[in-house]
Amino acid sequence: VIAELQQGLDLNPDIPVRQFQAPVIGASMELSSRVLTVKAGTKEGVEPNASVAVVRGVHLVGRVVGTPAARFCSVQPFTDKSAGSIKGVVMIGATQFGPACFLEPVGDGTLSGRLMTEPTLLPTGGTTAGTDAASGDPSVGVKPGMTVRLGDETWPRSAQMLEIGVVERVEKPAEDIRIRTI
Repeated sequence: VIAELQQGLDLNPDIPVRQFQAPVIGASMELSSRVLTVKAGTKEGVEPNASVAVVRGVHLVGRVVGTPAARFCSVQPFTDKSAGSIKGVVMIGATQFGPACFLEPVGDGTLSGRLMTEPTLLPTGGTTAGTDAASGDPSVGVKPGMTVRLGDETWPRSAQMLEIGVVERVEKPAEDIRIRTI
């Protein structure tokens, strides 16, 4: 259990995180929304826009929306189409950054987007990899199964480097041979 809780500390050291267990007790009645109701509120220290993580505390789920009540809050999953875009970084190794990516929710619980060709400064201070100089291809080395972590300055520092997914496939759009979609 200790090893699982410490997983990922090398990527985002010195970030105080409040960990507690809270069940999902409901979902929005609106079909266009996927907002979840969680049994945790201001009594547990939940704040507006707080990040929510589950599964060993390293997988990002979404963020608190609206004002939390004393015992409940609403969480919008980042994969919800209305959540908007999110920036990530493909991990080439456990602590080695690959290219950054700009992802959009598809609407079915997945994300799709493009790999960035330029190195990017991450909110944690690290720098992502850029285009491979030999081939000009930012996806060189990016393969299905690689972890994608959050690297988006619009999210709280405590959420940076949480897992947001796994690369399922890498595609080359016909319109631009230099750009790859993950």
